[in-house]
Amino acid sequence: MTASVHAVASADLADADVCERALDRVRDRLSRPIAETAATTVETDCPGFTLLVSLAGGTRAGFDALGERGLPAEDVADAAVDACESWLDGPGVVDAHLADQLVVPLALIGGSVRVPRLTAHVRTNCELVEAFGYDVDVRDEGDEGAVLSG
Repeated sequence: MTASVHAVASADLADADVCERALDRVRDRLSRPIAETAATTVETDCPGFTLLVSLAGGTRAGFDALGERGLPAEDVADAAVDACESWLDGPGVVDAHLADQLVVPLALIGGSVRVPRLTAHVRTNCELVEAFGYDVDVRDEGDEGAVLSG
């Protein structure tokens, strides 16, 4: 699995090398090979910065972080890398945010998927499909995540 890393900052932040500093930090910390990096500056009405680490190869996953005033670019990069590494080391095959979107297809066509944890969104979507007469089995396995089955 390889990574692509994209940093986008407002042109007002170009002199601070925000994109380059964040990309350097990701290169130092990410456990996967990086196939592509991109640093883009854009004209905006107010300063801002975002970073995306995306993985491809067998599956696709993305992890992002937003900059904010006073937060160093390196800390933004750390947040994205930490989320990525946590997912790579975790028990789920999809991330916690995608899990809630899979509840309806599981209820309608069946199957199962391991997720890193049960979020409030997953529980709410399970209750919603049950209100329509469909079943999704939720098996919480503690540190090993959870399994959703339809």
